Amino acid sequence: MGYRRLVKQYMKHVYWQSGQVWLQDAHSEHLSPRDINELQAIYGDINREAELAAQGTFNQRAIAIVKALELSSGDLAKKLSWEEDVIAQWLLPENHPNHRPMSQRDLEHLMSSLKIDENGYFLPDQSR
Repeated sequence: MGYRRLVKQYMKHVYWQSGQVWLQDAHSEHLSPRDINELQAIYGDINREAELAAQGTFNQRAIAIVKALELSSGDLAKKLSWEEDVIAQWLLPENHPNHRPMSQRDLEHLMSSLKIDENGYFLPDQSR
């Protein structure tokens, strides 16, 4: 295990035990400013991972979008210009034997085709 992964695991442990990561005080006699910056970067990674986990897998996010827009797999296939079979496999439950995991690129293409930004907001129509 690399040091960064070890430190990340330890920081998670400290947070779970105490509710804090103890990085608020940037002045320390034991840590240099560079050390503090590195630890804050690692903590930033932890927060980003937690945010992504809360959003769900790429498939779960796509399913939520499809349900919200009331699209069928056929409708979505036309918008994405992809095979309906592929789209249908994305929308299957994860435990289904024909489930196909989406990549980040797949989700980004879906959102771009539906004119949805990374925050889930519809983009204004630029064709006018």
